[in-house]
Amino acid sequence: MKLWTVPFEDLMISTRFGNTHVVASGSIDAPDLILFHGMTFSATMWYPNIETLSSHFRVYAVDTTGDFGKSTVTSILRTREEAANWVLDVLAGLQLQSAIFIGHSMGGWLPLNFAVHSPTKVKKMILLAPASGIQKITL
Repeated sequence: MKLWTVPFEDLMISTRFGNTHVVASGSIDAPDLILFHGMTFSATMWYPNIETLSSHFRVYAVDTTGDFGKSTVTSILRTREEAANWVLDVLAGLQLQSAIFIGHSMGGWLPLNFAVHSPTKVKKMILLAPASGIQKITL
């Protein structure tokens, strides 16, 4: 986090799959943007982008459950529905009804899958090389 060039808050959100760590930056009055990192990374992967993104958005960089980072797992995500429920829990924990999402690789698949299950909660998506965006992925 020494490379995170803007002020931030560490949040811990309780979900039905464990505690999810989130790094929040930017004005609380700005539009909400949720970032999901690629597999085997953590929320810190967004450090080169955070200054620009947080100047326009309230950014929530999420440590995906079951991957690197500070999130803890009590129940492993095994299905698409469970993955969508985890994202839903993260939104609820952040007290958000909907958000804009950016995701890289597996982090691109998460909001894409979430949009299938809860389309009204996704304002926009930016997917960077989403894993299994066309071909089926299994958990």
